[in-house]
Amino acid sequence: MVRNQKAAGYDLLKIHPGVPRAAFDSLAVVANELRIPFAGHVPLEVGLDLALTSKFSTIDHLDGIVEAMYAGQQPLTQQMDGFFGLGIMRQLDKSRFGAIVNRIRASGVAMVPTQILVDNYANDATGDELTSLPEFKYWVPQQTVAWRTTKNNLIAQPPVSRDERHELITLRRRFIKALYDGGVPFILGSDAPQLWNVPGFSAHRELGALVAAGLTPYQALRTGTVEVAKFLGEEGRSGVVRVGARADLMLLDANPLEAIGNSLRINGVVVNGRWIGPAERGRMLDALASP
Repeated sequence: MVRNQKAAGYDLLKIHPGVPRAAFDSLAVVANELRIPFAGHVPLEVGLDLALTSKFSTIDHLDGIVEAMYAGQQPLTQQMDGFFGLGIMRQLDKSRFGAIVNRIRASGVAMVPTQILVDNYANDATGDELTSLPEFKYWVPQQTVAWRTTKNNLIAQPPVSRDERHELITLRRRFIKALYDGGVPFILGSDAPQLWNVPGFSAHRELGALVAAGLTPYQALRTGTVEVAKFLGEEGRSGVVRVGARADLMLLDANPLEAIGNSLRINGVVVNGRWIGPAERGRMLDALASP
């Protein structure tokens, strides 16, 4: 499979949950031989340590990190784990925190935390509150209804306690802050169009989630600009405002370094050197809006 994907021209393999250990071992050997990076979820049969030594390119969603703290008596299953560890919050050995951070730092892997996805799943906001955000006017109405119902059901019939939901958010924020401060590369991503994440807008929501985890607005903005360029081997050619660099940028009406929410106060954008001003951008958004 890996050889076929490489021959077809793909330049990255996305790992999903549920990949068996034997299949992953074979995949990792061939992928590293062919120099095609692999990234994504950390399957339970693989675990964090093997993911790190096998040279994951990025770990997405902080997957496998909470699970690396699991200290329960029973073998961990996907059903027990729940949503990125939500089901095992009472079975964690949090004294492992520092050692986990150090192993990740030493591995060279980059993080794509998609924290806004977990925040929205585990916080106290209702489905009505989430889907009343401005971006939902540009989303598929049937999907909006489904997402609203999903979150309202989670609030009405929660799989775990409110304290456990909040504990997951807090623990993940601790990992984000410690890993970033430890020099681990971070790349912006929201997992759109996953639950409650409208493409485009959700990147800005993720910036806010990173700041809530303890990053400064400047550090958060780097995850979607300079750090992406470094990861892709384009440092100095993209992710910066510089003569000769790729002309993809936004012009804002307020400073996001003062408040990260200002990243949504967009006046216009430059796409591949072409200016899209307020009027044209407004027409483009209007064309996307639901009737």
